[in-house]
Amino acid sequence: MEQTRETKVLIDSIIEGIQDKKGHGITVLDMHDLHERVCDYMIIAEGNTNTQLRSLEGAVWDKTFEKVGEKPLRTHVGGGEWIGMDYGNVIVHLFLPKMREYYRLEQLWADAEVMHIPDLD
Repeated sequence: MEQTRETKVLIDSIIEGIQDKKGHGITVLDMHDLHERVCDYMIIAEGNTNTQLRSLEGAVWDKTFEKVGEKPLRTHVGGGEWIGMDYGNVIVHLFLPKMREYYRLEQLWADAEVMHIPDLD
């Protein structure tokens, strides 16, 4: 399914916010072809410390509000090791590496179309 312009700008804003604070391992899952999907797109990334995760969250919040005037419907902080941000049709998961490995969302939603975003130097 094709992205709307608004969704593309939202996704690009989320990625830009993550990259601004040196988040890495960014993966975008296109969930459109999945029968039991929870959203249209899922963005997964990591930070190295819980402080960096909070910084990533703030940068995503700021960038999406600046670019598309949206803020998350809900945000959940899981013990400082995971942050989930729900934008309705796009869900963002920010993990510490050990939690990303534990939850393995890319494997859980393995039938989704996957796009890996190169890390910035």
